[in-house]
Amino acid sequence: MKITFSLAVWINWLARMVFLLCLTHGVFALGAGKMLTQYKRVVWDTTSGLPQNSVQMMTQTRDGYLWFGTQEGLARFNGVSFKVFETINTPTLKSNYISAMLEDRAGRLWVGTNKGLHLYQNGEFTVYTTADGLSKDYVSALYEDSRGDLWVGSNDGVDCLRDGKIIVPNARPKLPPGTRLRVIGEDAGGDLWLGTVNGIYRLRGNQLRLFTTADGLGSNLVRAICRDAANNLWVGTDDGLSRLENEKFVDDPRFKGKTVRSIRNDRAGSLWVSGEFGTSRVNGEKIETLESRRDLPGGVLTMLEDSEGSFWVATEGDGVWQFINGKFTAFSTADGMVGDVAFSLTQDALGTVWVSTERGLSRFQDNVFNLNITAREGLPKVRPSAVLNDDTGDLWVGTTKGLSRWRGGKFVDFKDSESLAKKSIQVLYKDAENNLWIGTSSGLSRFDRQLNGGKIIEYNQSEQLAEANIFSIAGSLTKGLWLGTARGILFLKDDKITAYTNKDGLTGEAVMSFYEDADALWIGTFGGGLNRFKNGVFTTVSMHEGLYNNIIYAILPDDAGNLWMSCNRGVFRVAKQSLNELMDGKRETVESVSYGTADGMKSFECNGGYQPSAIKTRDGKLWFPTPKGAAVIDPNNIFLNLTPPPVHLENMFADTKPVTTTAKAQLPAGTQRLEFQYASLSFIAPKKVRYRYRLEGFDKDWIDAGNQREAFYTNLPSGDYTFRVIADNNDGVWNEAGASYAFQIKPFFHQTWWFVLLCLALAGATAAAIHFWRMQILRLQHRAVLSERTRIARELHDTLLQGFVGVSSQLSVVAAQFQETPEIAERHLDVARKMIRHSVTEARRAVQDLRIVEPDRQSFRRLLEETVSRVTEGKSLATELEINGTPFDFAPDVAQQILHIAEESIVNAVKHSDAEKVKIICLYAAPLFRLEIIDDGTGFDTNNAFSALNGHFGLLGMNERAEKAGGKLSVESGATGGTKIVFESRIKSSVVKNVFATASAPLKKNSEDEPTKI
Repeated sequence: MKITFSLAVWINWLARMVFLLCLTHGVFALGAGKMLTQYKRVVWDTTSGLPQNSVQMMTQTRDGYLWFGTQEGLARFNGVSFKVFETINTPTLKSNYISAMLEDRAGRLWVGTNKGLHLYQNGEFTVYTTADGLSKDYVSALYEDSRGDLWVGSNDGVDCLRDGKIIVPNARPKLPPGTRLRVIGEDAGGDLWLGTVNGIYRLRGNQLRLFTTADGLGSNLVRAICRDAANNLWVGTDDGLSRLENEKFVDDPRFKGKTVRSIRNDRAGSLWVSGEFGTSRVNGEKIETLESRRDLPGGVLTMLEDSEGSFWVATEGDGVWQFINGKFTAFSTADGMVGDVAFSLTQDALGTVWVSTERGLSRFQDNVFNLNITAREGLPKVRPSAVLNDDTGDLWVGTTKGLSRWRGGKFVDFKDSESLAKKSIQVLYKDAENNLWIGTSSGLSRFDRQLNGGKIIEYNQSEQLAEANIFSIAGSLTKGLWLGTARGILFLKDDKITAYTNKDGLTGEAVMSFYEDADALWIGTFGGGLNRFKNGVFTTVSMHEGLYNNIIYAILPDDAGNLWMSCNRGVFRVAKQSLNELMDGKRETVESVSYGTADGMKSFECNGGYQPSAIKTRDGKLWFPTPKGAAVIDPNNIFLNLTPPPVHLENMFADTKPVTTTAKAQLPAGTQRLEFQYASLSFIAPKKVRYRYRLEGFDKDWIDAGNQREAFYTNLPSGDYTFRVIADNNDGVWNEAGASYAFQIKPFFHQTWWFVLLCLALAGATAAAIHFWRMQILRLQHRAVLSERTRIARELHDTLLQGFVGVSSQLSVVAAQFQETPEIAERHLDVARKMIRHSVTEARRAVQDLRIVEPDRQSFRRLLEETVSRVTEGKSLATELEINGTPFDFAPDVAQQILHIAEESIVNAVKHSDAEKVKIICLYAAPLFRLEIIDDGTGFDTNNAFSALNGHFGLLGMNERAEKAGGKLSVESGATGGTKIVFESRIKSSVVKNVFATASAPLKKNSEDEPTKI
């Protein structure tokens, strides 16, 4: 897995790692560099989640998990919590009694119980029993040899599994019936050793040989077998520890009479031996022991060293004890100190370290505390506070009631000590000129050796000094003395005092410590952070800028350019260069590296208020007083955990329901809430583990989760996702591969690809339909245009053409009568003018598609009469109109078409047939309407009457009008003369309008029942 960080982050990380690697001179293991009592101990028991406090078996699988076998189930540990497998929650586990455990080279976990052998793989248990070929269901021992065969010991011998199948070694001698096998091992030559209750058997090839007490074993009951780094074979029995030499076993007299239950090697080459007596670490002739009921609460059943170098000791009834090689070495009463509450420290010219405690003084010499000084040795019966060695070898001890001096192995009085008898000594300081300065809760004093063998000089010439509550001192008499007080800083030089307080830029009133280098004075305050006084200016760095704590009891430099500071939350260090850069305005933050109980300190806080409140010894180590002893660290030899921690996604929940993480999950559509639980398997300091996670497909960047082991997401859209999590260990070593899990949230049906395709198809079909509909409209519009052209042609024919034909007839009459009868000619000329006006009006109406409108409120009969009168005016044509039935109304366009048919018929009779009489008959028989126009003129051939082939469009136009009116037109004519044109239609009521309705009653025949003559 590839992760991208900013360049600045990489440079910072690499710089840290290079620095730390330069400081590391050893492996992270429990080597012989510390006493067993100085290792950090963590206890895990039933209150932590273990199913039982007696742990019989332990192992660590290659995925990083620790497994603990008890009589109440199997527990898997991730550094913070336990997952317990038992018969109730795991039906495939046939028993809670765990008697053996082993991970083979294929990464499979084998678990022996009193009801069979279980294989744990891919989250499932598979059981082997006597039904599968085992000698007994009670599995007492497991071992994988150098050839990859798995040996299974029971109460009735030994079985062998090869490639997961039980084989019966017929060619090999069998153990005697009833042999109870307890442990199996292998020597450097590949021989198997089978420890039983009757001795130990060696299986070499096909031959078995039994070794017993007669061969040097302390006891025939063999409980443990181990091959050390030098290939020595060690055997633990009920009566000590034995080593194989030249076909004989030799007892180790240091364990004679002790029951040895477990033997282990650590990576530093030490041999660990444990049993009912406790736990011992053996390095050649050197042996250290944590005794049961003194250093450990009970007997030890088994041991384990994990991948990070921690050592685990499983006890009988008191849980599991974890021993961690912390970066700090902690000293307390368990290591010989007289008291646990340490206040002040000093180192003399010989390298001896003295520690003042609440019960007296302790001397650390040759890596042990070998002397304690209490009231029995003459120490005043008050609590010692500050302690300091001077250049003469004297040890000065400040107490709450005065000052004492230790010289030559005893306390020696000195003159003028009474002047400090009523004062609480808080500070002892030796300057570069060997002056001894004494800071008290009420003033400053100096011890002058030159005056009468030594005299105390009090600096009470000013009220400021006389009442000063002094916590720290730095500088010298000639260059000036810096006094840290409860109300700021006093600078004393040439008997002149300069005060510095908050008004001058100092943050925090109480000044607890000083450190003076070549460039500046560094000032530790109580609550005001770290101050720097340089070139007469105070500058500050606090927690806001990355300082670990604003209370600083002590400031010490190391050899790599760091400042180490103590506080109420432990110890921390900061690079001095970064501090200077921040105070010079070149950066905004600093990085603090903190240390506490996770790093080997027995207390998470330090003590302060007494000087020296911390020291740097000549070997470069830093000592800090704490409420639980002295904490020591070697900055030049810090043990590092360079093992990237395994990372696992342990659980996933979708809407509170568990999701399997062994295969890609298909989550249902509408999944609202996802929860991921993950763990980094670092056991040294699990609370210092930091996590980053990212949901690919949703998150753009990595999310810094700190030490949180859960991630939540809500209302994710459907799609494919991959959850990734990475982690580091307590020393910032990241596992960048981490863990990942891919899953899918299914879409709703409207979010699926087929739904989208369906929508696209529907959209395409809709577009096609719209296109088709549009084309149909265009076709209809085209047809409408053609129809309109036809209509206009017809209208022009029926209006202008017919009108001008009439005008032409009138003008012909005028021309014939002009000379003989001017009156008649003038009358015909007037008619021609009227006809011209009427034709123009009709033509305009035809072009504009004018129709008869409702305001005319005229009946169809009246309009028909007007049409007949207009067409026949001035002609010698007799017309007769006959109305039969009860008239009803037509739609305006229907009425218009019928009138045009009547007009065209009469015009044709006048123009072409030389008719003398025309009869018009209207028959109303709702919904039938019939119009007959009969003339007595010359007939014609009705063949092709409705065709335009003859060049005349009259009958063709009349036929089209009949169709538009919803009716049918017929023509009857012959050579004998006369023509009858009939229009017949059924008028639908839905299209009937009141346009032609009159205010009077329906039109009927006249009273005489005779046709109307026009």
